[in-house]
Amino acid sequence: MSGGKLIDHQKIVSWSNNHKNNKALTFETDSAGISLSELEDFIKTIRTKYPDFNGIRFSFVRYPLSAGTDNIKLSENNLSQPSIVLVPVKSFDPAKGIGDDSKVGTSEQVFALAFADPDGTDDPGDSSILCPPRC
Repeated sequence: MSGGKLIDHQKIVSWSNNHKNNKALTFETDSAGISLSELEDFIKTIRTKYPDFNGIRFSFVRYPLSAGTDNIKLSENNLSQPSIVLVPVKSFDPAKGIGDDSKVGTSEQVFALAFADPDGTDDPGDSSILCPPRC
C-alpha cells in the first residue's frame, strides 16, 4: 500500500456493504494504526492527484476473505473483522459530513488507503495494522 493505491470504487462500496449488512457478526477490532510517514505519503499523493479534494472519507469495511489469510482475522460468514479505508473526497460539507469520492479521471477507481488490505500483503511499505491480530 505504501501511502495508498488505486482501488475500484465499487469494491470499496462492496466492502462497506459487508460491514453494514452484517451487524450480527462479531466485532473483534479494538483499534487500527498506521505510521505517520505512510499517512503523510497518502495525503501528499492525494494533494497531487486530486487538487480539488477537501476532505477524507473513513469507510468502515469488512473484506471478503478465504481461509488461510493471516494478516487479518476471519470472522463468521467468511468476512474479515472490521477495518477502515480512507478515500479523498471533493465538495466535502463539514456540516453534513458528506462529499463526493474523488475518482481517477473518468474511471471508477479511487486512490485509497485500505488498512490491512488482504490484497496488499506483499507491500513492505504497508504500515497499517488492526488490533487484533497485530497488537
